This record gives sequence, C-alpha cells and structure tokens, in this order.
Amino acid sequence: MRYIPCKRLASLLLAMLVLFACAPIPPKIPPVEDLPAAVTMAPVEVPVTTEVPATTEVPATTEVPATTEVPATTEVPAATEAPATIEDPVTTEVPITTEAPATTEAPATTEAPITTEAPIPATIAPQVFMYHLILEEPYSKYEYLFVRPADFAAHLAAINAAGFRYLFADEYALQPDHTVIITLDDGYADNYSNLLPLLEQYDARATIFLITDMIGQPGYLTPEEIVLLRDSGRVRFGLHTAAHADLTTLDSAAVHTDMARSIADFTALVGYAPTALAYPYGKYNAAVMDACREYVSFAYTTENPRYKTGFEAMNIPRHLVARDTSMWAFLRMLGLN
Repeated sequence: MRYIPCKRLASLLLAMLVLFACAPIPPKIPPVEDLPAAVTMAPVEVPVTTEVPATTEVPATTEVPATTEVPATTEVPAATEAPATIEDPVTTEVPITTEAPATTEAPATTEAPITTEAPIPATIAPQVFMYHLILEEPYSKYEYLFVRPADFAAHLAAINAAGFRYLFADEYALQPDHTVIITLDDGYADNYSNLLPLLEQYDARATIFLITDMIGQPGYLTPEEIVLLRDSGRVRFGLHTAAHADLTTLDSAAVHTDMARSIADFTALVGYAPTALAYPYGKYNAAVMDACREYVSFAYTTENPRYKTGFEAMNIPRHLVARDTSMWAFLRMLGLN
C-alpha cells in the first residue's frame, strides 16, 4: 500500500476542497428511488472524475529539486575562473613593453654639450711668467733671481684660486679661458729639489729652458734629475742654446751651429726634440728670429707683456718674477688687480 506523506496529503486535500468549493452547486439530486433506472449510475461515477490525484499530483512538477538544482549552473568556478584572464603576471608583466630605458635613453641625442661647446671663442692670451731659481738663500750677486719657496708656493696658490689652467711653453695660443705658463731659465739644481715638490703639491706645470753645455755642472741639473723631472709629467723642457751666448752678436752660421749642437745634445738626453726656445739674455733680432724659426715653433724673450704689443710666436714676452716681487704685483701680472 502506498503511503502519502502528510504534507502531500494536506496539499491533496486542499486541492480537493478548492475543487469542491469552486465547482457549481449541483441541482438537488432527487432520491435514487425517484430517478429513472438509466441514470441511477451516473452520480456514482463521479469519484472517478473527481479523483484529482492524478492531475493534482503536483509533486512531480513541484519537485523543483531537479530544476532548482542550480549547482550545475551556479557552479560558476569554470566561468568565473578568471585567473586565466586576470592572471596579469603574464599580461601585466609590462616590464618587457614598458622597459622604456631603451627608448628614453636620450643621453645619446640630448648629449648636445659636445656640439654646443664649440662656439666659445679663444680670445684670451696666456699669462707667461719667468723664474730662475726657487731657493731661500742667494749664493750669487744676482739676488733678484732667487725666489723664496714660500713666495713661489703663494704664487701657485693664487693661480689656482683664480681658476687658471697651466700650459707648457710649446702650447702658447689664445684660449677660451684664463691660462698661465710658468718658465724657468738655465736649468738650476733647485729646479729638481725645490720646484718639483711644489708643482706636485699645487698640481701645477712648468717649462725649464736648458743650457745644454751646463747640464751636470755644479749648481745645475744632472742628467738623472732631468729624466726624473721629465717622467713626473709636471715639467717639459725647452732650449736655452748650448753656451748661453748672446745670439745677436753671432753671425748666421754661428747661430745655426749653436742651435744644431744644442738640439742634438738635448734630444739625446731628454728623448724628444725641443719645440720652444728662450733667447739668452732675452736678446733677439730679425735675423736671429729667422734662424731659430728653422728649429723651434716658439721663442720667448724677457720683454714685459704689459708694454710689448704686436708680438708673434717667435718673440713672446714674459713677466719677470723676482725675489722682491710683492704679492700685489704678482696679482697685477695675472690681471687680477
């Protein structure tokens, strides 16, 4: 026997009540004995039609579990499994595309300083200074040639403070900035013992003009000291002739002989041919200039630059720095006062 659950039975009874409530009220049926024999059975058949259970058995349709079993459709994990699309590590790994350094590496194009620096005009002449000895105590009657080491150090400090660059004597040319050329005549021994340490201390440079016949003589540089000075990189050598003779008193042949001999000795010792010369005693004339021009590119005199005008590469003037030159006077030579 089939048992109907209470809830279903209640639904069934409710449905039957509704059916009966909504059905038209049948006419009052007369007693059975009053009806004809033919219709006696009609009222009895009603239970078959009113057995609504077959149609009202809504459980089959109301058994929503099959349709409401949304898990299959609501199992969104497959669709909402956005990790594949939102897994930006692959797509948002923009470093490859946003690696702009290659395109934004503008230094190559914006490195304009190389082209824009060229127009600076070279209009400033170097200031050239002439020294002889850097020594505390004089040992000859020419005391003015002995500049105290402390004074020379003060000169270098002033040059550096003013922002001047150092050039060698064979680099004379108009410059876009302020430059200085320090020269020392004759090649005395103190140029190694006193000059070099100060050049190193102040990061300075100087040119020493050698009298080739005096190399190795008492009071003068030895060949070994000359090599050490050369190798320091702070000293470059120039020529001061072989015997320090007044070239204006020599004929052309004698000038050529002196120059040729001194250059041969100089080159053998120093390792390169001189390109700059200091005239002995600062004396020269047109003939001497023409003769020396065949051997060197620059020649220096003892004339004062403040009063010498219209000079060229073969008669460059120099400021004489003496023992009694004051600091005020030195700064005036530099053009600072």
